[in-house]
Amino acid sequence: MSRSSNQLIIRKYGLLEPLNWGPDCEQELFLMNKLWNCLVELHRRAQQDYLSIIMNDLDFAEATDKLRNFSESLAAVSKGEIQTSISTEANPGPVDRLNAAFATLKRDVAVAGKRARAKAREPLRTLEESRRAAVKRARQTSGLWWGNYNAVVNAFEQARRTVLRRGGELKFKRYDGSGRFTNQLKRNVLAVALF
Repeated sequence: MSRSSNQLIIRKYGLLEPLNWGPDCEQELFLMNKLWNCLVELHRRAQQDYLSIIMNDLDFAEATDKLRNFSESLAAVSKGEIQTSISTEANPGPVDRLNAAFATLKRDVAVAGKRARAKAREPLRTLEESRRAAVKRARQTSGLWWGNYNAVVNAFEQARRTVLRRGGELKFKRYDGSGRFTNQLKRNVLAVALF
């Protein structure tokens, strides 16, 4: 962007508008969006099955219940139902005691979860294999060109890894006509041959 006297010039760099955009292009974008939403649904089902497997471990279920019940005490503090007082190192106040207890319960849940996952290694492995097979079926039946379904699945798996690592939730996408087309090459091709 440059400015000369009273004139404002804006330059936009990128590809030109497509010459042969048609209903087939709109359909491909729609199907990519539909595949993403299908993958979100598969992920949510797998997460529910994962929790069912893990909650079968009594230690983990008990630790999770304690943490859930304790969060009510924290809610009471935030509403002002429990009076807070000035705390010192020698005499911690109620908020400090609640925070320390909450941290301990979170640690207990993490330890119990690790043990529960170790005990349920085989069912969890089977669940992940089943999820991957369902993703493969969704990809194959999507009606998409292979370059585009690979791009959607790769982007989804990356988002899924991030959500599993950091927490959060994968969301459905509303179709708004936007998207990207991908051109994947199986072998080295000269740019001249590609164009």
